Amino acid sequence: MTIYEGCKRAIIYDSPSAVSLGDFLSVDLIIAHTPPFFGVATLSNGHTTVFSYDHGEPPPDFFPDVEHRKRILAKKDQDLLMSTKVFAISDAIALESRTPVHRVIPNGNSHLGRWTDSCHERRNRARKMHGLLDENIIILNVCRFHGKTRQYKGINMYIDVKNSLEQSNPSFFKKAIFVLCGKGNNNDVKEMTRNGLRAIANVSDEEMIDLYCAADIYANFSKWEGYNLGIGQALAMGLPVVASDIAAHRAFGIKVTNDPMKAAELVVEAATNVGPRKPRLWEWDDSLSQLLDEVNLIYPSGLQ
Repeated sequence: MTIYEGCKRAIIYDSPSAVSLGDFLSVDLIIAHTPPFFGVATLSNGHTTVFSYDHGEPPPDFFPDVEHRKRILAKKDQDLLMSTKVFAISDAIALESRTPVHRVIPNGNSHLGRWTDSCHERRNRARKMHGLLDENIIILNVCRFHGKTRQYKGINMYIDVKNSLEQSNPSFFKKAIFVLCGKGNNNDVKEMTRNGLRAIANVSDEEMIDLYCAADIYANFSKWEGYNLGIGQALAMGLPVVASDIAAHRAFGIKVTNDPMKAAELVVEAATNVGPRKPRLWEWDDSLSQLLDEVNLIYPSGLQ
């Protein structure tokens, strides 16, 4: 166990270890966020208060290991039913949940890197480092692009949007560069490059913020999200966003569509109506207050 920003941090890998640690420390409340750790609710058998904070899981049919993922979801359903309370990170997750959700406590994005006046210099440095010209229009997409995740991450539509833009607006397309940044191996990079994307894999957090600074538009066409962290980051960095039309994306109040040609039009529109970059932020204070309200309902005298 190590000290982490004023807290004790222990590295554990499964729910039995979490329950054992909780017993050893005599904890009153466990907040579980993902499988397999929702299992603490079942294993604690009501002896410990468990809040399960559900971030959602993509549909199993998006992956080759369908049956394995279905078993994980079935176990998750059981564990959520055993939880003291279940919270969801978004209305989208609450609506698709197969077990009762007590409350939606939304994510914020104020903890992410945000656009400030000082970012102008960083933007110029980053564009120069990546060999970008002043006239280049950078469309950025940040997501994992391993073979197994491309379907649900909407990489094919990102490529279709690029191709639609090439057909419908060749003069704009000559200035446009479609950048794909995220987790991937050398073969993934080669395949994405063959499809006309500038693929940049496995960058550091600082390098990724450089790319957000260098970008002009953010575009992501994921087929499922509980909360799209890349979009949250893009909005904090003051970028216009074009995205697929799913519930989690509509909640941001951004331009959404599932039509590649329409998405290409929205990209051109965003580039044409460029204004000063201003961060769009959702603070965590309200969400933290909601969580503390729920804790106080069970422990009105406070946690010991």
